[in-house]
Amino acid sequence: MSVKIRSYLSQTLVLLALDWPDAPQHPDFLGFAIKRTPGFRDDRNGLRAGSSWLPNRLSFGAATHVAQTRSVNTDTPSNIAPIQKFSWWDARFDDADREHTFRYDVYPVTGTPDTLTVRTSDRATCSVTLPSHTVDGIGTWFNRAVVFLRARPPTRRIRWHCAAGSRMAWNTYSIPFCQAQAAPSGRSIT
Repeated sequence: MSVKIRSYLSQTLVLLALDWPDAPQHPDFLGFAIKRTPGFRDDRNGLRAGSSWLPNRLSFGAATHVAQTRSVNTDTPSNIAPIQKFSWWDARFDDADREHTFRYDVYPVTGTPDTLTVRTSDRATCSVTLPSHTVDGIGTWFNRAVVFLRARPPTRRIRWHCAAGSRMAWNTYSIPFCQAQAAPSGRSIT
């Protein structure tokens, strides 16, 4: 059975939710390889690749092919370092990419860290069109961190510590900070 994909998008980001119903029958399932078409733009010459594998910084460190193809703290294509999560995002878009369509091909990867098999027969595809920043004269721009905090309020209280004489306060974006007086608006805790 092929991979299942669901996409969520904004003007600057595509989030892909992934599932492979056959994964329980494959104890050698390692993750997903995701290819985007058209690919990424080269920063050096401005040319866009026909397609690109979405990058991953998490790899199987002992794998010889990963060690040979990547240096410290660099991205590795997901067909070499499979994405080991069931969601992944792509934010490598330019302003000129708004209102253009991108295709994502998602493949399950099986095998061992040294012998990867990209299962082309179980591939799934989805296409998305990035929305414009401005629709009917109204523009929207988001800071990903703020959107994440607003969309996912804390599910449990974390104990924050402030210096003596200070109180804990929460700003508009649910980010805690220490202040010398009580917060004029919003919640305060001691």
